[in-house]
Amino acid sequence: MLINQISKLIKSANTIGRGKYRAVDPSNSDNNVQKFVRSLELSDEEILNTFQLTLNGKHLTDEQARHFIAIVRQEKGRYQAEQN
Repeated sequence: MLINQISKLIKSANTIGRGKYRAVDPSNSDNNVQKFVRSLELSDEEILNTFQLTLNGKHLTDEQARHFIAIVRQEKGRYQAEQN
């Protein structure tokens, strides 16, 4: 599941980088997830302009995507708090 994959990457990431990312080949999901996690410090708009979030092959609405981004940020924050 994508959220599990993202959680694993958040836990293994030592640094979170900045940068503008373009959509990449969906077959390379680890790379996509890593780029998504690194982009979480960007604004929702920047993330939405960079990534096309999908679930079961259907694009998420902006509202759904913002909700997903918020959940992932929350999980990332929770993990970082546990590490301190």
